[in-house]
Amino acid sequence: MDLALETRKPVETRADVLVLGRHVGDGRPPAEVLAVDRALDGLLSKVSASEKFEGKPGQLVYVHTGGKIPADRVLVVGLGPRRRERARGDAEAVRRAASAAVRRARDLGAATAAVFVPADGLSPRERAQAIVEGGLLGTYRFEKYLKEKNGKSVRTLTVLEPDRRGAAGAREGVRLGRIWAEATCVTRDLVNEPANVVTPSFLARRAGEIARAGDLKLRVMERAECAKLGMGAYVGVAQGSEEPPVMIAVRWDGGRPDGPRLALVGKGIT
Repeated sequence: MDLALETRKPVETRADVLVLGRHVGDGRPPAEVLAVDRALDGLLSKVSASEKFEGKPGQLVYVHTGGKIPADRVLVVGLGPRRRERARGDAEAVRRAASAAVRRARDLGAATAAVFVPADGLSPRERAQAIVEGGLLGTYRFEKYLKEKNGKSVRTLTVLEPDRRGAAGAREGVRLGRIWAEATCVTRDLVNEPANVVTPSFLARRAGEIARAGDLKLRVMERAECAKLGMGAYVGVAQGSEEPPVMIAVRWDGGRPDGPRLALVGKGIT
């Protein structure tokens, strides 16, 4: 999926589906949402009322614009209740809303989707990152072994940040969101592969590809080295398989070799 950032207003945005976030109890919607509703002669508010849309998390309602604005459809997604004044916003609510909305846009056959979410205590960077993470993770599918694949996909996801002052932060959010979401999808792919594919040797090769791409340090220890280090339990468990064991260590110092350390440990057994 291609990602983009635009500083134009939602009412001016061209997309197959324009996504607008709404909170529970929005007595008066954000100006950007009101502008879209006015351009549609109040259709958005009328359909929302008839569908009993309240802004609850994951709630969805959409309308066809009939050419009154550049977007073909407008889809409103619920964000849940607003946070108290001066409280931190809820990035997870935005992430889940974007996930549900972009997934519905895909199912409607949209190739392009643009998303606007009101600030509600979140910075432009935080909002953009949550939108991208939600959109990418919400439309993830593992279809490698399917004979019949679902051909529908959102090819371009655009984050809308109408305030130009927030463009730099939003651009960074888009960049970070892609990194986190794509890394998560790599993990999902490994989990979804069958065990006869993801052997220790396979994991070692994949770790090597990741290390080379990210300029990381890699160390792969095989059976003899593990035994020499006294890893008896580890080597013992691996004796139950014809697949040889490997211990994979990937390191990144973040440009600070003397900085604080964090270790993440997992295991794969064949």
